[in-house]
Amino acid sequence: MTAGAAMPARETTMALYRELRVRGAAGFGEAATALGIGPDEADAHRGELGRLGLIHPLGEHDGPDGPDEPGGPRGEDTVTVVGPEVALRRLLARERQGLLARERESAALHAAVGDLAEHYLHDAAWLHADSPVEVEVVTDRQRINQVLVELTETTRVDESSLHPVEFQPGDRLRLSLERDVLAVQRGVRVRALYSRRLTRVPHMAEFFEQQAAAGVEVRLAPAVPITMIIADSRAALLPLDPDRPRDGLLVARGLSLVRSYAALYEYCWMTATPYEGSCAAAEERGPAGLTEQHLVILRMLAGGAKDERIARALGVSLRTVSRLLSELMQQLDASSRFEAGVRAARLGLLD
Repeated sequence: MTAGAAMPARETTMALYRELRVRGAAGFGEAATALGIGPDEADAHRGELGRLGLIHPLGEHDGPDGPDEPGGPRGEDTVTVVGPEVALRRLLARERQGLLARERESAALHAAVGDLAEHYLHDAAWLHADSPVEVEVVTDRQRINQVLVELTETTRVDESSLHPVEFQPGDRLRLSLERDVLAVQRGVRVRALYSRRLTRVPHMAEFFEQQAAAGVEVRLAPAVPITMIIADSRAALLPLDPDRPRDGLLVARGLSLVRSYAALYEYCWMTATPYEGSCAAAEERGPAGLTEQHLVILRMLAGGAKDERIARALGVSLRTVSRLLSELMQQLDASSRFEAGVRAARLGLLD
């Protein structure tokens, strides 16, 4: 089917697929004729089934024991029928291969940028002098506050932080804003990435406005993986238990150790959206009318994530995940998670 051609009727395409499954490795034209489908229309349905990976020419992708669903006549018009589960696995495998290729390109780009910075940014040369690797476990509240103050006072270039769904009381926000203001006044670039859901909490939305006014770069994402603070790529603060971030801190020091955390942060930062005031709380609709939460769920499902893991990543309840899944299948006009995955892959939503 050409780029400008209309999509074939979905019901007829699926009826033809069922007819082919009954016949096994069958002549496509014979199956189409049996359903009263003309040659031109049959070509459109054949292209659609081929794009979904539900059929392919006889001999292509056949395993050591023959085609996916053997049987039926053999000839130039014969196609092999692929089971829906196999087709989805192949679509997802191709998607993963594409993602791996893009990740390799991104890693090469980061390496090139690192080489340029190491050789030409002489004013920040001290950042590249590695320091001894140290790991400290801190559970005392007073020591935790001391570590945060020391971090603010010693950071020289960049302080970056991740904040999942966690509703902070006013006194902690006030102290955090004071540290941010001091850092910005000293010329430090301060970045903060939050879960988009926090914009619905009035005192958190007000805090974001105050940060932005103070010169902090604020971004939002539908899901934030972990609480983390990174200073100059030389020190990182992480929770001992991601599910209970207030129980204690893990303080990692040393460029060779912290650079991995810094790479994770840069990825999260690039995929987030800048905070734009009170309007940031509104959920924008993307492809197929899906929100960012819907797209995150689609990609996590494609990666094999269960509902419980999705709920933790989004900071929502299992009931909310079920509701979002129902909305997702409705928007994609799918009757099952499998069909939603097929349609999402076809629309490029898993990129």
